[in-house]
Amino acid sequence: MSQIQQFFAGRSIFITGFTGFLGKLVVSKILTSCPDIEFIYILIRKKSYHDVHDRLTRILESKVFSKLKEGNSDFHEKLVPLEGDVREPDLGLNAEDKETLINQTSIVIHLAQVSNCDANLKDALEVNVNGTRYVFELAKQMKQLVSLVHLSSVYSNCNHPTISEMIYQPAYHPNKLLGASEWLSDAVFKDIEGYLMKGFANSFTYTKSLSEFIIQEQFSDLPVSIVRPAIIGSTWHEPFQDWIDSNTGVVPILIASGKGYLRVLKGNPKSTAELIPADCVVNTLIATAWYRTLLVDEMGTSLVRVYNVTNNANRRLTWQFLEQIVCSSFRKNPLNSVIRIPEASMTNNSLVYTVKNGLFHVLPAYGADIINLLLGRSPCYVTTMDKFLKLLNSIQFFTCRDWKIDNSNYKELMSKLSSVDKKMFGIDTSCTHWPTYIEGLCMGVKQHVVQESLSDLPAARVSINR
Repeated sequence: MSQIQQFFAGRSIFITGFTGFLGKLVVSKILTSCPDIEFIYILIRKKSYHDVHDRLTRILESKVFSKLKEGNSDFHEKLVPLEGDVREPDLGLNAEDKETLINQTSIVIHLAQVSNCDANLKDALEVNVNGTRYVFELAKQMKQLVSLVHLSSVYSNCNHPTISEMIYQPAYHPNKLLGASEWLSDAVFKDIEGYLMKGFANSFTYTKSLSEFIIQEQFSDLPVSIVRPAIIGSTWHEPFQDWIDSNTGVVPILIASGKGYLRVLKGNPKSTAELIPADCVVNTLIATAWYRTLLVDEMGTSLVRVYNVTNNANRRLTWQFLEQIVCSSFRKNPLNSVIRIPEASMTNNSLVYTVKNGLFHVLPAYGADIINLLLGRSPCYVTTMDKFLKLLNSIQFFTCRDWKIDNSNYKELMSKLSSVDKKMFGIDTSCTHWPTYIEGLCMGVKQHVVQESLSDLPAARVSINR
């Protein structure tokens, strides 16, 4: 057994955010590579007409668990679903489940988050800040806790030109914002969002920064690791190549490119696109859980270790190169029902962008809706275009900027892995071949996000080449 396998053997884990993209991958990887774990307790919200056991059964039908089923059909016996919600005190757990977690859990991996770039600030505060507080308050009561891993984002401090592996002081204390969100109306709070989030990309990055501060201020006595991945893409190797089922991050832009909607993007063509394979992030979450126990031995528990998980490939990936490969990939393997051949350019010139945006995005939408009206159909393209432009505005925060990101702790973690663990829980992305990876990412988006069958490819290729 490797060092990481030995660490997990015989221990029980509590995971939030299991139903999300990363959550499923983390559980699949632990069950595959650490089969001697005791139990994985997973927090699941009850939904209408589906209790947590029904939801677990449905989620385990996901393709991400297919290889696991082939090797171990009884793997589900190690999964214990608990009904709850991170937005509630004690996570909404009943007394019995809470007591089980307090007495049995050794490792906590907190993945639950609101990651939508257009989420309103109130919702993001409720889950990303208050939810984190509730998880950590429960963790503080756990009698066997040895490691607590919190998922954040490398852009949680995007208001700083240099992002170090440290926790930054926010302009406004999170408690004051949470208090204001409770007594201010939704409309009033919405009006002041822009002022509060000045310098941040969106509510996700802003509230992730606040949650980190809460951890540092209130829970630094716990054995905490904060993992800050860059933009998460599809899997590179595990459980199989090109898996992605999340429609967040860079995925909406990929779909817009593949459909032919995107023709021009504002940004610095030479800016770095910090893209990281999902399985690398999963392995980092698992490895930091193990490594944190070594730091406890060396330095005691009063240390919150931060890891900026960025790509260290030999060739830096720029936004322009990313867009070129995406368009090339979708011309080779098209999406169904494209409106134009995928082709997009990038410019940092505001005037050029404004002109091209009007010519290639706005005018065609109005023209199409005029034709719809003349034909007696309902207009829809302008509404779609408005949503599309909102998406462009959100991604342009990243394409127009470059950050200096320190990842010394991440590199240290790489160096501490044994040769066996480096193969089993690989986090080194230096050999990433970007054209191959991005083409696979596009195929993953086509199959698992847009949910188009590869059997449709011949017809799609004929259609796009007409």
